Amino acid sequence: MRIKNRSESQNYRHLEMSKLILFLLGFLIPSSAAYQFYVTFHGGNTAGNINNVYQYGSDGTFLGSLIGNATNLLELRGTLPIPSNNSVLFCNANKDESSIQVVGELCGSNLVSSTWTTSSLISHPYDMDIDSQGNIYCSDQDSNNIVIIKTNQGHPSSSAQFVSVTQPRGVRWASDGNLYVAASEDGFVYGYSSSGQMIAKIPVTHPIGLFAWSNYLFMGSDDSDGYVYQYDVNAKQVVQTFTHKHMKHPAGIVVDSNGNLFVLCQKDQVLLQFAVSSGSFVNVVVSSFPDVPEQIALVNC
Repeated sequence: MRIKNRSESQNYRHLEMSKLILFLLGFLIPSSAAYQFYVTFHGGNTAGNINNVYQYGSDGTFLGSLIGNATNLLELRGTLPIPSNNSVLFCNANKDESSIQVVGELCGSNLVSSTWTTSSLISHPYDMDIDSQGNIYCSDQDSNNIVIIKTNQGHPSSSAQFVSVTQPRGVRWASDGNLYVAASEDGFVYGYSSSGQMIAKIPVTHPIGLFAWSNYLFMGSDDSDGYVYQYDVNAKQVVQTFTHKHMKHPAGIVVDSNGNLFVLCQKDQVLLQFAVSSGSFVNVVVSSFPDVPEQIALVNC
């Protein structure tokens, strides 16, 4: 991982100021009454594979399955809660069933899912994010594309290629108004303007998961040990690095309103918690998932 050249004293002051801001935000932002984690799994046709979205409490307690009848689902990936529509989108990545599915209720259980779109541009959807206009941006790792799905009152109306990226994984809109894409094989996280112009090229070894929070972009790296880099999109530099002995293939990343960082680690099948303000490890929230986990979302309930 390369960091832009800057004096150590400047970096230190910048990080300490960031920590002070986060500390103050802890008093200004009220805690959520309750939230849940939505977790998808690699899935497949083998006995014991999970082709569903599992719900976990903030303490890691298993709460149940989001979908009651998941017979039409296979190899789920990215999950995107949309509170304005009280719905959840998730990627159905199997090559014969590629689609984006929808569940029309947040914080429910044993619900019915339906197909939201089966765009011909989607062959292996991995992750999604939504822009300020309600359009969905989906990374498709087989076609090497980021697909924009335009919506009308929450329903898909058209789809088109936004940009071409080799083996894209995580996608996130950040506070600087740019879309960031993890190009796992290229070894970069690329930043694109809303018009599709490349504006950033951040070197990261095998980037996978991305998450945007405040003015930061959290980037998961499947390096030999596994890291999550906290990147300031305004200062254009890494300000903090998180790692742990179980942080192998950090595919899913979320941050709650209190500045707790949660990292879903695929190879060791655990969910780790860190404090952004101090950079310290807090807890193993889930010590053993029942199948290989893929992606995670945080839903306020």
